[in-house]
Amino acid sequence: MTTTHPAHTILTPHGLIAPDTTSPHIAHIAHNVWASLHDTQPHPNPFTTHAMELGWPTAERILLLVVDGLGWHNVAEHHAVAPTLTHLLNTSKPAMTGFPTTTATSMATIGTGELAGQTGLTGYSAIHPHTGDLSQFISWKNLPDPHHHQQRAQLTSLAQTYTTVTSISQSTFKDSGLTNACFSGAHHVSAETLTDTVNATVNALRAPGLVHTYWGQIDAIGHVTGPNSVPWTTALADFDVALADLLQRVPPDTLVVLTADHGMVHIGPRDRIDVADHYALMRSVRGVAGEPRAPQIYTNSPRSAADVAARWADTLGSRAVVLDRHQAQESGLLGQVDDRVAPWFGDVLVLTTGTTAVVDSSTMAAQAIALKGMHGSLTPTEVHVPLLAVRPADL
Repeated sequence: MTTTHPAHTILTPHGLIAPDTTSPHIAHIAHNVWASLHDTQPHPNPFTTHAMELGWPTAERILLLVVDGLGWHNVAEHHAVAPTLTHLLNTSKPAMTGFPTTTATSMATIGTGELAGQTGLTGYSAIHPHTGDLSQFISWKNLPDPHHHQQRAQLTSLAQTYTTVTSISQSTFKDSGLTNACFSGAHHVSAETLTDTVNATVNALRAPGLVHTYWGQIDAIGHVTGPNSVPWTTALADFDVALADLLQRVPPDTLVVLTADHGMVHIGPRDRIDVADHYALMRSVRGVAGEPRAPQIYTNSPRSAADVAARWADTLGSRAVVLDRHQAQESGLLGQVDDRVAPWFGDVLVLTTGTTAVVDSSTMAAQAIALKGMHGSLTPTEVHVPLLAVRPADL
């Protein structure tokens, strides 16, 4: 049985948030960065799908600082170790990510202003609709050429026609499939440490242009030790010190846009549901992809989707909201879905509630199952992220 109820009426009773692009959202970044760089014509804004005006000032220098895993509520819970971030967040309101709340999907949205239904980066992983392989978007494994798969215009690629564009991140991301799908066209500068990242960013901003800087250690540590752990709070404190240093050193008229791709929830020992212990869940299923917080189920036949969804919903009960792809599309959860992208989504989508995670000990490595920090679903902790634009001269 299908439904055409909007996503918020389906999700809200279960403590989940329906991403809404009529409120501040990471999908608005490309449009507003372009507007700030090209406030004077004749460069019309090409990012019009999600064109909410955020009121950012014009600037010759813009820093787009993307911090992996820097959830709004995660920072708020540990505000004492992050005074600079806390001060900035107190002057703004949280923005939303799209679905699923995962790095590849959100990076594509930040880089293009489009949601997953247009970019084709549908989660951490997906079952390739033509080969049946398990494809992974972070490593760009078993995927087509990134420019063929992700066909929407990219901010960095278009901006470099008119100004200098620099991308700063660890060397592993230079010319990677994910980078080419989301932030192509930029001159890449490798920076392995937080100190190196700050120094490279300051150096790049000596000249006018757009600088995209990515920092991923808060997320990496959170996955292993959890977002409430001592190592995680230490990583947050270190970043806060680096941010304060950065704001003092960049040219005072720089527009610093700070955002993140998702937040993170702590997964306890009793939060995991192992599908290997529930044989019925895998009946009529050819594969499971996505992430433990938002599994995507690929059925042997689309005609099986309703039955598979019913079994998963019955087994998981209040620990998940289960939708077939048609329901998810009709509810608006996936945004506008291009026909070429639709098969990359699972036939059944599972959105876990609370701190539940769905794992599979028959296929997943023990290390992956044991991760203490996860994301992907639509709890406020996962969805709400910073999105603020400040000039150091105004602080």
